[in-house]
Amino acid sequence: MKFIILLISTAILGIGCKTKKIVSNSESAVISKTLYSENLKAEREITIYLPKGYKSELDLPTVYSTDGQIITSAYKQGIDSLINNGISPKFILVGVHSNENLVQHSDNAFRNYEYIKNWSEESENIDLQKLYNRHLEFFSAEVLQFIEDNFPVSKKSEDRIFNGCSNGAGFGISMSVDKSNLFDNYLCLSMAGGSYEQTNWPYGKYPNMIFAYGKEEPIPFAIAGDEYHEFLNLKNYKHTFYKFEGGHDRIKWKNEFEKHIPILLNEKVYNK
Repeated sequence: MKFIILLISTAILGIGCKTKKIVSNSESAVISKTLYSENLKAEREITIYLPKGYKSELDLPTVYSTDGQIITSAYKQGIDSLINNGISPKFILVGVHSNENLVQHSDNAFRNYEYIKNWSEESENIDLQKLYNRHLEFFSAEVLQFIEDNFPVSKKSEDRIFNGCSNGAGFGISMSVDKSNLFDNYLCLSMAGGSYEQTNWPYGKYPNMIFAYGKEEPIPFAIAGDEYHEFLNLKNYKHTFYKFEGGHDRIKWKNEFEKHIPILLNEKVYNK
């Protein structure tokens, strides 16, 4: 039984960007930039965590996250603690903001059409039908190009991690199929709306996939997670699947992020 779960909840950059904060390299920082996207024909904001001394680094690993508006000072404090205590190597976190504006004459947000492939394809509106693919190109090409052109990050897929929650996690699952060589590492929590039936990763090179849902999630989220777990088992793809305490909650997602991002950074390609 398949579910498409619609959430209007609470990630950015195009090629012309505006910086909202001057960064001091002597301290870690969270900054915001605005990009104009040729694919979306609109500006998008991105929020970026930069570790202390990042300008003197080379080839830093990078975490790219959906719903970047949730990357606040609480994330900065948590990542600082991971790095300062030697739990995690330095990395840059790029949070791509979602478009939470409502579609005209609808209760649905543009976010849902950008993140949920099947939802986008089933719309009667031609522009909305194309929105998943346009956002996919924005996220996978424009954002990565901007970050790789302007920050000392690695351009290797093994040094890129995707992070997403809810419909943002579903977007990551779909992207793991549509852009299978882009990320070698995924952390997807409380997945909703992922399209994965066409998954065909080469057995010599498939991503480190960590996904989970909360023990107190609504039933459709639990079913979505269980079905994806069963699908990967049938395909004989190694992966990490678990259930965390709690439900569909940003604080829980932040806690799981802090647990598992260091694992992906320290033990990349552990399932190869």
